Amino acid sequence: MVENLMNVQQSICPKRSSKLLTAMIALVVLALILPGCSTVKRTSHGVTRGVVMKFKTEDRGLKRFIALMPIENFTQLTSTDETQQFRQQLVTRLGERCRDLVLLHPEEAQFPQGINPPPSLSSGAIDNLGLAANARKEGVFGIAFIRITGVFTDERFAGILWWRDPQTVLQVQLVADLYGAQPGAKLLSESYTQELDIDPDIARLMYTQQEQAAPVILDALARIAAELEEDICDGIMKRPWQGFVTRIDQDRIHISSGSNAGLEVGDRFEVFPQGKVITGLGGERFWLPGPKAGRIELVTVEPQSSEAITFPDTQIPLNSTIQTP
Repeated sequence: MVENLMNVQQSICPKRSSKLLTAMIALVVLALILPGCSTVKRTSHGVTRGVVMKFKTEDRGLKRFIALMPIENFTQLTSTDETQQFRQQLVTRLGERCRDLVLLHPEEAQFPQGINPPPSLSSGAIDNLGLAANARKEGVFGIAFIRITGVFTDERFAGILWWRDPQTVLQVQLVADLYGAQPGAKLLSESYTQELDIDPDIARLMYTQQEQAAPVILDALARIAAELEEDICDGIMKRPWQGFVTRIDQDRIHISSGSNAGLEVGDRFEVFPQGKVITGLGGERFWLPGPKAGRIELVTVEPQSSEAITFPDTQIPLNSTIQTP
C-alpha cells in the first residue's frame, strides 16, 4: 500500500512541478516583454453628444473641410521643424485614410482667415459659438486645435524579482480638440500619451543637444498622429455632409460651399434652421438643429460658394444648415 502511494505521489508531483515551472517562465517572459511595448494611451474629455441630425444621407463624395489651427507647443524640447513634420504626417495620413476630408493649415491660401485667431470669451476660453459662426461663413466643416503639452524622460525598472533592469522612457503628451461648425460644440476632445524606451545617452543629450533627440521625439509624435488621424476621420465622416446659408437675396439663397466641395448645379438639399442655444455639461454652449424648413436646388456653383432657389412654400432662415436628403 505504501509503495503504491509513493508511486502515485511521484507520478503527480512532476506534473505539478512542470506546470509551476511553465507558469513562472510565462510570468518572466511577460515581465520582460510588456515594459517594452509601445502604445498610445488616450484620455477622453467630455464632448457634446446627441446633437447629430439623425438622417440617413448619401453624400456622394462631398468634401468636408477641416481647419487645422496653428499647433501650439508648450514644451522646450520640440522645435518648429518637428512640429511642422508632425503636422505634415497628420495631413498625409488623413488624406490617405479619409479621401473626402480636407485638412487646411494656415500656410495654405485656402485657409479661412476669419477664424484665426479664434474669438474668445472674457474668461479667456474659446468662444465656440463665435468660432462656429465664423467657420460657417467660410464653408468650414470643423476646426481642430492641437497642443503638444509635454515631453519628458523618466527612469524606471522593468521586469520582476531579480530580473529587474533600469529603463529610460521618453513620454510625449498631446491634447486635441475638434469643434464642429454644426452644432458648434466639441466633436472630439482627447489627450494622447506615447511612451518609448530610449537610450540613456539620448536622454542626457535631450536638454543640451536637442537635435540628437529629434528622431525619437518625431517617432513618438508619428505614433500619436496615427491614432489622432483615425479619431478625426471617424469623428467627422460618421456625420452627414453639411453646408451653411450665409445670405438671402430675395429668391436666391447663398451657400458658403461650392465646386471645391464637390457641389454641382442641380444638386438638391434639405434645409434645417438654426435652433435654440443649449448649455451642456461644463458650460459649453451649442445649437440644436431645428425642424426641416424645406428644400433648395443649386442654380449657380462657384469654387467656394453657390446660389440656390427654394421650392414653393419654403421659408429659409439665415444661418440655416443644408444637407443631402
